[in-house]
Amino acid sequence: MMHLTDIAIKPDTLNRFYPLNSFDQQALKNLNKFAKLDHLNRYEILFREGSDDEDVYYLISGKIELSSNTGARFVLDAEADQAQYPIANIKPRKFSAYVYSETATIARIPASQIEAFMDLTASDRYFGKNVISHETDKRVLDSDWMMAMKRTPLFQKLQDEYVTRLFHVMEEKTYKAGQHVVLQGETGDYFYLIKKGKCIVSQHNDTRQVVLTELGPTESFGEESLLTHTKRNATITMLSDGLLMRISKQDFEQFMQQPIIHWVNPTQASALLKQGAIPIDVRHDAAELKTLKTAIRIPSNMLRNEIKKLRTDKSYLLLCDDSRDSALASYLFSQRGIDSYILRN
Repeated sequence: MMHLTDIAIKPDTLNRFYPLNSFDQQALKNLNKFAKLDHLNRYEILFREGSDDEDVYYLISGKIELSSNTGARFVLDAEADQAQYPIANIKPRKFSAYVYSETATIARIPASQIEAFMDLTASDRYFGKNVISHETDKRVLDSDWMMAMKRTPLFQKLQDEYVTRLFHVMEEKTYKAGQHVVLQGETGDYFYLIKKGKCIVSQHNDTRQVVLTELGPTESFGEESLLTHTKRNATITMLSDGLLMRISKQDFEQFMQQPIIHWVNPTQASALLKQGAIPIDVRHDAAELKTLKTAIRIPSNMLRNEIKKLRTDKSYLLLCDDSRDSALASYLFSQRGIDSYILRN
């Protein structure tokens, strides 16, 4: 690692980053004295998983890769909005970081020096151990949240290039406890990922509102109306104050729907069956249609519940009615980390 001590970090450079962007110019000038600039080459290590150092890292230029012992990985680009946050700052560090591009420039600042310019009590810590964010702050350090998302079965099914592009198009929205995010019966225009806080899912059954389930960080909702082009079938309400990341219908279709739907022709389907794939018939009127004798019958409207009973170490061949059923079925399988293929026509 080479420290470019002869190249000063300008206060305007620090002003790009959070929470430094809330500091006045004098505070930035003072903080600038403690900042170190590291110019690193490809594959050089910033820090290792489990380290408990006192520095806060910011990505000035280039790209770095975050990886964990679980196999999750994510590439962070200095040009992305997410790079304005400290890099994987929960201590002890949950991830290792190394340079992914040919070169990268990193700013390192002692956490205690940043905290000295913040409005904190003597016993308070902003960058404390196992802290994601200060309790009065509504932001969650993005790199840690992104890595948590990358470990979910759905995101593990996506290629890294799609995951990276997804994080670039996400829009962060703040919600208050009791606020409705989507309403049953309305047109769906966004897919949502929970970054911080909890939501409840409910449906109206003509007489009252029935709570179906509760969702928390890294869980998602809103995909069904986008996949099937139908109205929202449930209401999502914030159970607590929180942060949601939303993806537009167009970006969802491009970066999530298309990559996870795998169509196969009859020849390919036969090969999959010989390799042990299990056929599942999700068509509405399958009883009156020609089907495979070995196919498991699970109507598409029951798939969300029945899929929990299926083995995750098997692959499945899906027989569907139309593209909408196909899209939803394939998404639900990917959400559980299960390989599925759709028999075309």
